[in-house]
Amino acid sequence: MTSKNVNIVFFLTFAGAALMILNGSLIIFNNGPIRISTYSANTLSEVWPDAPSSSSKVWGRIALGLPGLVEEGIAAFWIVFAVLLLLLSILIYIKPRRQKDIAPLLFICSILTIPIGAGFIIGLTLAIIGALLALEWPKPYGETLIGIILNSLRVHSKSLGTAIEKQTLDVKKAILIIMLISILSSIGETLYSFNVGKIYPQSTTTLVSDAKPGDSQIFVANTSGFQNGDYILIGIRDKVELRQVRYVGDNYLEVTVALKYDHAKEEKVTSSSTSFDPTAAYDILLRGKLYADFITLTISGLSYIMIGIIKWFIITIIIYMLCIKLLDRQTSFNTLAAVTSLIFVPESLNVLLPVLFCNEPMLSAGTAIGFIPFSWPMLVFYVTHVWSFVILVSLLGKIVESDKWKALGSALTSCAFYFLIVYLLISPLVNISGFRIAFTQESYLPLLSITSASFIISWLLGAFKKI
Repeated sequence: MTSKNVNIVFFLTFAGAALMILNGSLIIFNNGPIRISTYSANTLSEVWPDAPSSSSKVWGRIALGLPGLVEEGIAAFWIVFAVLLLLLSILIYIKPRRQKDIAPLLFICSILTIPIGAGFIIGLTLAIIGALLALEWPKPYGETLIGIILNSLRVHSKSLGTAIEKQTLDVKKAILIIMLISILSSIGETLYSFNVGKIYPQSTTTLVSDAKPGDSQIFVANTSGFQNGDYILIGIRDKVELRQVRYVGDNYLEVTVALKYDHAKEEKVTSSSTSFDPTAAYDILLRGKLYADFITLTISGLSYIMIGIIKWFIITIIIYMLCIKLLDRQTSFNTLAAVTSLIFVPESLNVLLPVLFCNEPMLSAGTAIGFIPFSWPMLVFYVTHVWSFVILVSLLGKIVESDKWKALGSALTSCAFYFLIVYLLISPLVNISGFRIAFTQESYLPLLSITSASFIISWLLGAFKKI
């Protein structure tokens, strides 16, 4: 690594450490996490007056610091790691040959500043990039794993072309990239969905082996449209039961076990707990608390890695058949597989999901702009996938050795097949923590129409013509 690259590592880690120290100092001064919100509020009713219904005024916040871990001067303990990171960065500048040995310490110190806001998040990002560069010393920046990843995010055509022509990216590195992206995505999506689940706890099931016709239970529900005496179905799959509404409350139904069936012979009768927790909503939205479960995060991480590899394999096969075999190109499958891993790099931005929490409809319910569903998770989904599409177009331009319009057509066709396989066939079968895009049967026809239109556009752009 040249002296210029050594200076880059020093600058990144030094700047990151400085931001972490500043962030921690502000938390000590504030005696708690720093909250940046769209407008000031101290109670849940101020930001979400009709909870859990959607609010007419969107409110959101970013919390820097973890409540319970920084108050009463405890933040000073975490600042020690930021100071240590600063000293390590100076040591790298003085003794650059030791940076590879110091890199693991850079990682540890950086991660341990998360309770004090991680240097406004920017500091953590800079320090991690510096640590990854130091870990691969003395390689030039463009040949390091993080260098290749960052160049793909920049959609740097020259770097992408070099990765294909000189094969600076192999399958082993590609697997590491997919694993890294999957882990970051799983952390962000799982933490976000886990905390939304705390605000909207799932209904619990109570076993009632001696339930008899006429027994009464209370269900929290949207009661609009219900009247006393109505019959309703409650349950899932083969456990659906018929109930009769006895009383309609403001936000609950009192129902009885219907006399139509002999429930004494049924396996169970279900009763539901509350579907909205105002205490959790207050802690998450206003205090900046972030609930987490280590087991859930671990299982989710492993699941995301497996699914990430499957998605990578699918898009590689699609591109290989449509753009290599069909057009008689000479790129090998391994070379193609290595560079297609870069398409998924923008999905690592999912790690930012739990940084921002809003009231409804931006939290999870979503709203619609025209026919497009919109919420905070959906916004991240759109940004990452459009970004991935741009990277794919640039890659195909190098692989197919064609102009941008033909590359665009090839990308449209590849994405259409990928969309059908991943989101309409595989996703409905997968049940893991996080959020996923689900489509109703009514939406299949419009989706297939859009997919067909993309094939026609691809043909018009010359995606299937041999040069």
